[in-house]
Amino acid sequence: MRKPQGVVALISLLVVSAVLLAMGLTIARVGRNEVVLARLFSEGEIAFDVADACVEEGASRLKDDASYAGGVFSLDDGTCVVTVADLGGGARLIRGTGHYKRAVRVVDANVTLSTNGQGNVVKVTVNSWKEGD
Repeated sequence: MRKPQGVVALISLLVVSAVLLAMGLTIARVGRNEVVLARLFSEGEIAFDVADACVEEGASRLKDDASYAGGVFSLDDGTCVVTVADLGGGARLIRGTGHYKRAVRVVDANVTLSTNGQGNVVKVTVNSWKEGD
């Protein structure tokens, strides 16, 4: 007994449709993942900019007050945490931690303070500036 040609065509159509649907869903999932990754990358860049500005703010405040130890600031919808470690002999490590949405980035700057005869900071020399761990 022969199968009617309509049944074979219907089954073929269903198989082709299932394969095309699977391919479409895979492409949609890959596209969505790319959008998420692009957003995370963008958030990381903003967090790095916040951390970078945070270190600059810390250096500026350190020039005004050699005993400055750090603080917390809001920058560009992000949060900045500055810590200053006294390494001795006028050397300081300024760490800026930038938080933006889900991203966190750290920037470290090793600086040296130059003071005048009255003990006031007259210059902050940057010895190194790098993205931290």
